[in-house]
Amino acid sequence: MIESFNINYHLLSLPVVGALIGWLTNYIAVKLLFRPQRVYRFLGIEIHGLLPKRKKELTRSIAHTVETHMLNTRDFSNVLKEMEFEGEIKEAVEEILKRRLKIHWAGRLPMIGKLSGKIAHKLQDIIVKEMIDAVHQYKDRLIEKFHSRINLQKMIIERLENYDIMKLEEIILKLVSKELRYIELTGAVLGFLIGALQVVYAVVFT
Repeated sequence: MIESFNINYHLLSLPVVGALIGWLTNYIAVKLLFRPQRVYRFLGIEIHGLLPKRKKELTRSIAHTVETHMLNTRDFSNVLKEMEFEGEIKEAVEEILKRRLKIHWAGRLPMIGKLSGKIAHKLQDIIVKEMIDAVHQYKDRLIEKFHSRINLQKMIIERLENYDIMKLEEIILKLVSKELRYIELTGAVLGFLIGALQVVYAVVFT
């Protein structure tokens, strides 16, 4: 009876052991995504976290994907090209003229003061027209210069390469913590099922 009890106890422990092994395996796999941050060698085996090890490769891949499929400098150029500046230019010129003319003619003859409004209005029309014409004339050239000088992919690469890997780990864990726990639990469930199948096989076929 004692021997039979020991055998049964051993069989019943297989699903529990399988669940622990499955959970521990996936837990270690998740941790190896981020750690260790430095390279360690053990018995000729190099141990290094996946993200720290492939950080440069990943940053270049992300930057290329962003610029190719999501956002590039041409998109910014198109936004600038579609922007209208007439209203802002008119308001700015009107404000500057009012302030400058008020200061210039302060304390002058009353007649000059009355004329200042008409003069300012006329000057405003002339200046606004000239500035809008200049903006339209040089806008394409300025946009092209902006496009040629801004390297979005390089900016993304530099920013990501200089980003602290620990902060990156913290952000990723916050975003996908539930999914990572699900992976760990999945390992436990699969390990338990494998252990249960071993019990069934042992009982039926032995």
